[in-house]
Amino acid sequence: MKVLYLVIASLFIGSVALAFALTLSSKEQLSLQVFLAEFFSSLGGEVIGAVAVFLLMEWKLKKIDAESTKKSQKIDLCKKIVSLLKTNSRDLQIEAISLARSTGILFDGSFEGVNLQGVSLREHQLDGSNFRGCCLAGVDFFGSSLNAANLQGADLTNANLQNVSLSWANLYQAKVSHSQLEKSSVLWKAILPSGQEFERG
Repeated sequence: MKVLYLVIASLFIGSVALAFALTLSSKEQLSLQVFLAEFFSSLGGEVIGAVAVFLLMEWKLKKIDAESTKKSQKIDLCKKIVSLLKTNSRDLQIEAISLARSTGILFDGSFEGVNLQGVSLREHQLDGSNFRGCCLAGVDFFGSSLNAANLQGADLTNANLQNVSLSWANLYQAKVSHSQLEKSSVLWKAILPSGQEFERG
């Protein structure tokens, strides 16, 4: 911010000097009153321009700072949610999933690459969730709903998918076996690890 003020001050001083020079060059002999009138007339536009640049730059810096703060807060919130999920306490997990859903973290990719290995997520509503690239090895999803979930590239090694609904789920390049998928309750229109679409219910 100090640098910004120095830049604006430099612009202002330069504007004053330019206005002064232009006034002198336009009139060789002027009375003091006429000279001042000409000088401030020339100066007005330069000052307005400098102020406009200052306000624009200050607004831009505040916007960048606000976005950075918001991003940092979201990262901290995501870490908190993951910690709650790892407790394996059903009440805390319900609270975490509700928080993740209300803030959009469950869907916007904030979980991408998160390690939830071995966590129990039995009988939870996780439709539309985004676990792309996550380590979900050994996770117990028994009876959960993962319809339209993004599981692309996720590691589902030894995850329990019994009675799990996976309609429209994206499992492209996910590490999951055929026998695991056979235990799910629904796979209709799911994208399989091979990239093919599952047609049967």
